[in-house]
Amino acid sequence: MHRGLRAAAAAVSVLAIAGSAGCTMSRAQADYRSPAPLPSAGAQSASATPSATPAPPPVPAGLRRLTVAGRSYLLYVPRDVARPAPLVVALGGAGWFSPKAVADFRIQGVAARSHAVVAYPDPVNGAWNAGACCFNATADDIGFLSKMRAQIAKLVPLDPSHQVLIGFSNGGMLAYDAACADVHWSAVVVLGASLMTRCTPTHPFNITNVNGMNDNVARWNGGYARYTHTVMPPVWLLDQEFAVAFGCGQAAKTHTTDNDVVTYAGCHGGVVVRDIRVRGLRHHWPLHEIDGYDMGPVLWRLALR
Repeated sequence: MHRGLRAAAAAVSVLAIAGSAGCTMSRAQADYRSPAPLPSAGAQSASATPSATPAPPPVPAGLRRLTVAGRSYLLYVPRDVARPAPLVVALGGAGWFSPKAVADFRIQGVAARSHAVVAYPDPVNGAWNAGACCFNATADDIGFLSKMRAQIAKLVPLDPSHQVLIGFSNGGMLAYDAACADVHWSAVVVLGASLMTRCTPTHPFNITNVNGMNDNVARWNGGYARYTHTVMPPVWLLDQEFAVAFGCGQAAKTHTTDNDVVTYAGCHGGVVVRDIRVRGLRHHWPLHEIDGYDMGPVLWRLALR
């Protein structure tokens, strides 16, 4: 990776520590009216490690395959897991199955240090059903994620304020949908993703969208993506609409040599809406041996600060 992208990764990490990452998003012209202020989003502690004292896990530590509703996922439980424990769900892009997600997200080290559990679900036929995208996927992936989360909660007591979806591309699109539909998800952090369905938020959840300035799939200004054969809405517009839905204050904008950041704060329920645009970044998942840094731990720090 060239020096600018390495610096960009460092800058994104600083942002993760400096403030809460959050946002919620929706298709253009969706109805976002809420009858009352949203309850608190809860989750924003000063560290990725919850205050609960780590304890021996109620299930064997390590990585193992589980099934729910006829579908499978890998579950990682650290040796010292918090009670209650944060849950992070890693959703890869199209064509990613759980072994690739484990290999490329590279978050089990930080999960162990954070005493958190991680789930790596498998998509049907390699694609997530994110509404109008992608690759003719029709499975009830939102329902699957909800059932998976409920099964994990029976094995490991979960921290309700730290149940986070981290997604790339097609997986990031599903993360948005799932957070809209299931009140248990407290935050989404995505890379190279947009929202392809209507979302009327009824509960608070934080979202951070990391978007490469050279992304030709989930473009900042939207448009047709040849890879998915779909037209995607502008990232900035979707997050602006979520900011309106959550009653956020005026956007604060910062610019550096590496990043452009748009942050909406003062929202109902403590929600924060944030877009981070990284200069030079394409539509791909950065890995250390190619780009000079691993994106998984960067997104983790944005998700669990």
